[in-house]
Order: sequence, then structure tokens, then C-alpha cells
Amino acid sequence: YNVGSEEAVTIRELAEATVAAVNSQVDVEIAQAADPSRTPHRYVPSTARARKELGLVQKVSLWEGLRRTAAWHQLR
Repeated sequence: YNVGSEEAVTIRELAEATVAAVNSQVDVEIAQAADPSRTPHRYVPSTARARKELGLVQKVSLWEGLRRTAAWHQLR
């Protein structure tokens, strides 16, 4: 099952949000440009099966989930 969100997000956006969530000063760098003819610009998992078979619904945004996860790790 795919779980999470069907909200479109680029890998760069996800990396930058993760850096922000952990209050890091790390610079996000793209090591190698992807071949646009072979690599999608955004990744959007389908959560339809999990919704249908398990009744799962998204209650927390991706960004809030990152923030909460970072906060939880900081408490450990």
C-alpha cells in the first residue's frame, strides 16, 4: 500500500522541507540533473487502494508530518 499523500512534490521540495523541519543550515544540492524524458518531474503516489481497502484518510499534511517527525526525534 502507498500511504501518505497524493499531493505532488518534487524531490527538491521534499529535501528543502526536511531541512527546514530539522532547522538545519544544510544546502540542498542536485548532484545530477535527471533525464526529463525518463524521470518524472514530480512524484505522486496513489493512495486509492489504501483508502478503499483499509479506509485510510490523510489527516496530517506532508509538511506537518515532517515537522512532527523532526520534533519527535529531537525529544529522543
